[in-house]
Order: sequence, then structure tokens, then C-alpha cells
Amino acid sequence: MAFYVFPLSEFWRISTSLGLTCLFALIFAWLVGRLQQEMTELATTPVTLYSQA
Repeated sequence: MAFYVFPLSEFWRISTSLGLTCLFALIFAWLVGRLQQEMTELATTPVTLYSQA
């Protein structure tokens, strides 16, 4: 297997793309976690609290 030497500009382009992709995935996973937490809180809260308002 031959090793391919990346040009420096390609290296930075690929690194930036991978970094941004990972950042967006991290933010998305965090948002999904927050949404799941909110949904669980809503599902486990007794309905009588809202009907008294």
C-alpha cells in the first residue's frame, strides 16, 4: 500500500470540513438530547397541573 502525500491546501480543506461536520453533529446531538429531556419532562408531569390554569 502506497502512502499518498496530501498537498497542504488539501489537508487544511479536509480538516476544516471534518471539523465543521463534527461540530454540527455535536450541536445536533446536544439539541436532540435537550428535546428528549423536555419531552420526558412533559410526559411524566401530571396533567392536573395544566388543567387548573
